[in-house]
Order: sequence, then structure tokens, then C-alpha cells
Amino acid sequence: MTFSLTAIGVSPGMAVGRAYILTETPVHISRRIIRAGEVQQEVQRFKLAVNQASQKLREIRDRIPASVPAEIASFIEANLLMMEDGALIDIPIRHIRQERCSAEWAIKRHRDALVEVFDQMNDPYLRTRKDDIDHVVSCIVRELQIKRGSNHKHQRLGGRIVVARDLSPAEVLNLKQQGMASFATERGGANSHAAILARSLSIPAVVGARGICRRLTQDERVVVDGTHGVISAAFEEPLLNQVRLHKRREKHRRTTLTRLRRQPAVTVDGYEITLMANIGSPADIPWINRSGAQGVGLFRTELLFLNPAKLPSEEQQYRIYRALVQRLNGKPLTIRTADLDAGVLGEQASTALEFNPNPVLGLRGIRYALSQREILSTQLRAIYRAARYGPVRILIPMVTTFEEVLLLKQIINEIISDCGSGDLRGDPRVPLGAMLEVPGAALLADAFAAEFDFLSIGTNDLIQYTLAADRLNDEVEYLYDPFHPSIMYLIEYIISAGRSLDKPVEICGELAGNPRAIRLLLALGLRIFSMHPSCVPEAKRIIHTTSVESLKPLVKRLQDTVLSAERSAVLDEINRSS
Repeated sequence: MTFSLTAIGVSPGMAVGRAYILTETPVHISRRIIRAGEVQQEVQRFKLAVNQASQKLREIRDRIPASVPAEIASFIEANLLMMEDGALIDIPIRHIRQERCSAEWAIKRHRDALVEVFDQMNDPYLRTRKDDIDHVVSCIVRELQIKRGSNHKHQRLGGRIVVARDLSPAEVLNLKQQGMASFATERGGANSHAAILARSLSIPAVVGARGICRRLTQDERVVVDGTHGVISAAFEEPLLNQVRLHKRREKHRRTTLTRLRRQPAVTVDGYEITLMANIGSPADIPWINRSGAQGVGLFRTELLFLNPAKLPSEEQQYRIYRALVQRLNGKPLTIRTADLDAGVLGEQASTALEFNPNPVLGLRGIRYALSQREILSTQLRAIYRAARYGPVRILIPMVTTFEEVLLLKQIINEIISDCGSGDLRGDPRVPLGAMLEVPGAALLADAFAAEFDFLSIGTNDLIQYTLAADRLNDEVEYLYDPFHPSIMYLIEYIISAGRSLDKPVEICGELAGNPRAIRLLLALGLRIFSMHPSCVPEAKRIIHTTSVESLKPLVKRLQDTVLSAERSAVLDEINRSS
């Protein structure tokens, strides 16, 4: 008889294969004292393990497909920087030398001290940073164990279903590169990094499958249904027939999407829709061209600033932006100024944590940029210079007050004056946009529309700020509801504010590429979407089958529905023919 376990479907599709249970064998590290003559050798052993762990992570990073979101690449980069950070490496070396302890004990001791700091803050936002430390330390300890003679083989996973307690983005990438067909984990939520990555790589996946590691056996044949959130074992022929049917339909769907790529995005009732792409590096440009996107609606520039010891100069940024403009061949490029905070730039981390225990509500975005005017001015000068070579727009993150706007415009006017001639000449006609992701700013959208050339809605932060729910916190993720009436009303209000002043409004958050949200957003009045390039073909297919006017009564009903289960039913009705 078929055994099934309900989970959270985070990446649609079905896969069948043998289970590969990734058991977490806890490495017991006890304090081991070494002889005085072995201290330098132990330090070298530790440094070698760090270097080899870094090298393996770099290999994973270098093989990241263009379809992977920038925030995942950023995660890998952040882990690499952590391995190269003196604060993480120097202290264990000090322990080895002063206490004559093993490298394993030294890194474990330092890890425990760091985690204790995060635990005392009791802040969900910082939990992911604690997990980063755990992942980095685990990589180093694994290399130390390998060097001490532990068994280590490169596992080939062709067609396997990986079952694990949890997976980091680096592990998902590594397993995918080894041939993994699908995965199921006991922990995680729909908006975890692993889930976002699974969707980008089109890996059928489920998370939150409690007890799955002990309920399955190694090599047992299983089916993962990432669409409905089910993992099954001991199944019979009818379920296999469903998998085969799904694969045939998926093949037909992909053929249809390929045909649509070069066609304009137009609804059944004649509304022309603009589909743009979000990118995080120049390496994403070929993916844009393959997807049929009409330009870049969001270029996240944070990856340029991940090395705090060597911030990019104006000339370096200018060359990167100019190359992007030229490679887009006339398609617009929207450059978001770096959404940084003191933690990203590594400025006195302990002080930053002490005075900014909740960074998501702290000094970030335009707030931080205005406190570090030289970094902002350098980036703006580079953008204005690159705008000579093609259509460029500037997007300012985390706009909240009009005092910020006035100061920003003062800085821009100074830059335009300075870039007036010679090799530094810039284009003063660059459109300036505000990213509305703070509820207070959203409610003043009409006033901000009067000050900016366009508005862009950052739905990821807008949702978590409005509903007070961290999307990466498993305990409150159920509250992170993009279809909550308050979110729909805020989006509709911003769109209406822009329309009243003839200012374009677009959405660049993850909601823009969510297939269940596209028709809803069209009915709310959205005409410009910016999404991950991999989402563009499917969005175009949905648009081609949508009659906007016929959906408006259903959307009104959705906005008036306060219970989530009832909203889900109405949303199903909206998307029934898609």
C-alpha cells in the first residue's frame, strides 16, 4: 500500500527515483591537547582545511547557472568571505597556539562563542547569519576530518531523490551538480533559500516533511510531488502513470513556452504588458536574451560590494555598468543603488550587532547610503557616466521620507554638475525611481510619484514589514502571505497613484514572477513586471490566456475575503484556466 507524507510543496513538478538519505552524522569533537612541537603543524593543518573548504565552495560558485537568483550567489559569496575573514580564522589559530588544542576543538570553541551571541539576541533575522556560521564551520571541520583519514567519496546522484533534515543553498547546488533529481527535507519553508533555489533550477522539491529521514530507507523508490507537497513510497502503478503523464505535459508546456519567447506579451482583451528581468551580475545577460525579457528592471549591485577591504572604485563600476548597457543592445537597464548595511560591509561587526540588533529595521538602503555619501556618490557618478551608452534608469531602495529625497536630489545635482565635460561626462536625463517597500512610503505613493520618474514595488520587504513576519523564519512563515488583503490594497493604491500622474509603476519582488499572482496583479492594474529571467516565458503564457476585465469582480471578492482558506479558493478560481 502506498505510504504518503504531506509536506510543503516549494517547487512544482514530479520526480521518481531511489532515495538517497543524507544522514547527518554528528561529529563529536572533544578537547585534544597536542605537544608543543606540534603546534605549528596543527596551525598549518587548520589553514589547509580552510583553503580546501574555500576552494570547494568557489568551485560550486563558479558552476552556478545563470538562472540562479542573485541572493543565492550572494549567499555563496558571503560564506566565502566568512572563510577568508580574519575574525573567523585568526581566533581559532590563537586558541591552537595558546592552549595547544586541536584545530577541530579550536574552531568548535570559536563557533560556540559566536552562536551564543546570536542566540542571546533572539532575533529571527539574525538566525540565518547563525546558520551561515554553522555551515562554514561544518565545511572546515569536514576537511579536517578528511585529512585525518575519514572516508570520503564523491557521490554520483544521477536521478536520485535526496532526503535530508535540511539543505543549505551551497548543498543544493552541489547535489544538483552531482545529478540529484529532486529533494525532500524535514525543515524549511516556502521562502527559504533552498526553496527559492529549487524553483530557479526547476527541481521538484518539498520541505517540512517531518520525520521523513527515519520513515524512508536508503535506496527505497519514492515519488516527490512538489506541486501538491506530497512524498510517497511503496506506491503502485497508478501513481507512476501520473508521473509519466506529468512529464509528457511538462514537455508540451516547455515547447509552448519556447514558441512564445519572441512574441509580445498581450492579454486576451488587448492590454500590452512589459516583462523585464531581475539580475545580480553581468553573467545573467545571456539568460535575459534567452528568456525574451524586454530589459532589466532590477540590477542588484550588492555583489560588487561584498569585499569590504576593497570597495569598487568609480572606474571599476563605470566599466561594469557600461558593459551591461552595451550588451543589452538598446534594452533598458535599471540599476538599483547598493542596498547595504554596516553588517554587509563588515564595519566593526560586534558594534553593529550591539547597536543594531534588528538590521532589517535599521540603517540600510538609502538610509545607509546617505550616511556613507562617498560610497553613494561614487556609484551614482559611475551610473551617470555609463548612461551615455544606452538607456539607463536609477532605482533607490528603501525610500521612506521626503528629507531623504531632498538630500538625494542635492547629491545628484552636484554629480551632474561634476560630470559635465570630458571623459567624466554623464547623461543628466537618467530617470530616477523609488523602490517602495515600506508601508509608510506606500501610503504616500502619490507624493513620491510626484518626486520620481517611476515607482517600483519591492514586494518581499513590503509583505514582511506589513505583516510583521520574516519570510525566512519557519515559525512565522505561515503569516507571510502575499495574497493578504492588506498587501493587495497597498499594491493597488501604489499603481493608482502612479497612473494618476502618468508615472510607470512596476513590481520587482518575487511576487512578480509567481504564476499564481500574475493574473491578480494584472487585474489590480499592473502593466510592468520585473522578475527572474527564468519566470518570463511562463508569465507570458499566462498573460496570453488572461482577460483582465473579466477578472476584476473576482479580485474584488478576493480583497474582501479575510480568511486565508477562502482566499485560496478564490485565487484558484482566478487561475483556473491558466
